[in-house]
Amino acid sequence: MEIISRKDAKTLGLKRFFTGVPCNHGHISERLVNGKGMCILCENIHKTKWRKNNPEKFRSQMNRWSGYPEPTREIPKVCECCHRPEIVKYKNEIKSLALDHNHSTNEFRGWLCNKCNVMIGYADDSEERLLLGVEYLRKSKNV
Repeated sequence: MEIISRKDAKTLGLKRFFTGVPCNHGHISERLVNGKGMCILCENIHKTKWRKNNPEKFRSQMNRWSGYPEPTREIPKVCECCHRPEIVKYKNEIKSLALDHNHSTNEFRGWLCNKCNVMIGYADDSEERLLLGVEYLRKSKNV
């Protein structure tokens, strides 16, 4: 990695610089020009801890950045469709319920578990398609 000072990186319009000098925690890594002088590894550790300690703030921030609507109620303990708790894991932790919204109006609808969210998503939010699926299941029960 090429050594470049913060000042030179800023002048060149770069986002990162590298001095070759270890940070306070001993990492020899790039640093952000517009950061607090933390190395990239320390920055990632800091962000990961913050996300873990502030899951609701992180979710809200991600939803805003993704263009999702603001929820009108808190996340419940169970899915508002099947009334079961979430069981899908991500990185060995149970995922939180998904924010469901109307894709046409972008209005918040509720909180769904992964299975219900995927089911409704694959049905293209179509009541008719979901009812046809119910009809199919009822008919095939007798087979």
